[in-house]
Amino acid sequence: PAHNSYIIKLPQLISTAAGYYQHVALINIENQAVKYLTKEIVAFNPQEDIVYFLSTLPEKPEFRHLMSVSVNEESVLDPICWTCYLGQSCLYNNVFFNTKRDYYVLQCEGPDTPKVEIRRTKNNSLIRRTKNNSLVTELENNSNLEAKLREKSVPITRKLRVKTSATFHSNVELVLPHNFDEKNKYPLMVEVYGGPGSQLVIDKYRVNHWGTHLASNLSIIYARIDGRGSDNRGSKYLHEIYKNMGNVEVMDVIITARYLRDNLDFIDKRNIGIWGWSYGGYVTLMSLALDHTD
Repeated sequence: PAHNSYIIKLPQLISTAAGYYQHVALINIENQAVKYLTKEIVAFNPQEDIVYFLSTLPEKPEFRHLMSVSVNEESVLDPICWTCYLGQSCLYNNVFFNTKRDYYVLQCEGPDTPKVEIRRTKNNSLIRRTKNNSLVTELENNSNLEAKLREKSVPITRKLRVKTSATFHSNVELVLPHNFDEKNKYPLMVEVYGGPGSQLVIDKYRVNHWGTHLASNLSIIYARIDGRGSDNRGSKYLHEIYKNMGNVEVMDVIITARYLRDNLDFIDKRNIGIWGWSYGGYVTLMSLALDHTD
């Protein structure tokens, strides 16, 4: 940025419900004025004073999009989303810029089959031709994988929110059998982690997962739960477990599992399991120990 300013990460109050989010801010050295820009920088173009960053969207912590914003103090505008136009197939993205910041590699990581492209930052267009005049629109579109998946019984997913207290809710992802029928009853397997800053519910491609096998081959509904302590939801959610681990994040799991059992008629109430690895194993055991009513 200009010689009279610098960039630093600061907490910004977004809402009373969510609390603070970590954002990159532009600080004026002379008067210490603060202008919040973004969260996580992936590239900076000093010629045009533009910061590129990855971000979620409001109320969508499972998304990750490429955004940009001007750091010119006289023209700080609302961020521009570079990947939102890709639609429902590319909700979780990653990017890598070249040293001149005039091109970037876009990795669309889901929820559909991943693909990789090279794009210009000038107008966000695909690079069309190489030096030998061969056409290049995508580095990898995984068309062979897509064809194979069309032959398979790929599960479907649903997302929902479950209120766990007066001010908090958990995010839930359900992985359902490909031939799911709400009139039938299905066993439920719940995956938990619950560690500080963790996040299980994301819109990322992950067919090669145990939960996919359970849903596709054994007709077991697989659920992921993000409660208090999870990432990308603000400081109030994250810091609820500060010096309080093994308590509220465990209760969120118990309350959410009870909600799924009691409110989703297609859940077999007599066949519900829970598991987790590392800290998720601890949360699993604590959930079983603290759930005195079932």
